[in-house]
Amino acid sequence: MHWQPYEDVVPCLQNLSGRRLGVITNGDAKQQRLKLERMGLTDYFDIVIASGDIGYSKPNEAIFHSACEHAGTILSEVIYVGDDVHTDIVPCEALGIKGIWLNRRDEVPAAPVKHTITTLKELFEYL
Repeated sequence: MHWQPYEDVVPCLQNLSGRRLGVITNGDAKQQRLKLERMGLTDYFDIVIASGDIGYSKPNEAIFHSACEHAGTILSEVIYVGDDVHTDIVPCEALGIKGIWLNRRDEVPAAPVKHTITTLKELFEYL
């Protein structure tokens, strides 16, 4: 498989240097870690939480609680960027996490969304 990050991913991650970053994924843990490695992104992330590792999948709130426990932080201090309104943003907002919807395809949201960006370049307006 030939994975490549969007052109805005590496510059965004470089600009976030010094912040603790993590990944929460419903994907297979081994495949997700391999994907990060092959794209040269592994070193940017302190934490990778895969549903297969902990037994909970998004949108189950338990996966977000688990990620915060692993990170040693509290929900209200987290900013979560996700590309799926239902599995990423709705549970974040219910938990008091600042959820930012990465809407690269300019879709109409399936539920109300407080914060939306279309490119990671826009992320810094919310930090």
